[in-house]
Amino acid sequence: MAATHKEHPITHFLSFDSRDEASAQLAAEIATQLHTGIVQRGAATLAVCSGTSPVALFKKLRTIDLAWSRVTIVATDERLVAPTHERSNEGMIRRLLLRERASVASLVSLYVEGHTPTSSLSLVTYRLAAMASPFDAVVLGMGLGLDEHTASLLPDATHIDAMLASRADCVVPEFSDDRTQRISLGPARLLVTRNVYLLLFGDDKRSVYDRALEHGPLAEFPVRMALHQTRAPVTSYWSR
Repeated sequence: MAATHKEHPITHFLSFDSRDEASAQLAAEIATQLHTGIVQRGAATLAVCSGTSPVALFKKLRTIDLAWSRVTIVATDERLVAPTHERSNEGMIRRLLLRERASVASLVSLYVEGHTPTSSLSLVTYRLAAMASPFDAVVLGMGLGLDEHTASLLPDATHIDAMLASRADCVVPEFSDDRTQRISLGPARLLVTRNVYLLLFGDDKRSVYDRALEHGPLAEFPVRMALHQTRAPVTSYWSR
């Protein structure tokens, strides 16, 4: 493993020989941060992305000995589908992370049955307000191609600039097509954290990451909202 310091003093890039090693090291780091939160304030909070990248991370994190009953977890974003749906981020967290030792952790849902993301905003915001703040850790992912998003901050959302500038805890992306509706933690909430971790695998995502490090519109690569801020340290975990 080699650590490379990028252009900002609180943005770091860690390269690993394997995805398994990257996942194991990030799991250990997150557990350390959660333990610190528990010691300092009696509770810890964690926001996590979904997708394929964090699968191994979740499986490793759930086996770590920790006071999990004092940990509260939330997805960084969610689709308008029930937790039992295969594309539900909450469902993925329940299946892969809230198991073994982590089975006693609490989960805050971004899904409200019978509501659209817009009509559920007030209730979801209320749920988030009950979580200890700041987050002890936020794990972000990053998409590829026309979907170079982080959380549900998608470049082709019709009001992406407004979402990235919003001070609201949650935002609702809108699209010109009929894709599944989503709700997302906004930058203002995601960056109220002690640490941001970006998990990415493969040369293609490394290329997007390097481009996102360059200065430019946030809407081009929404992950810039994390890479080009000065509030919370960002560490990226990468392997081919």
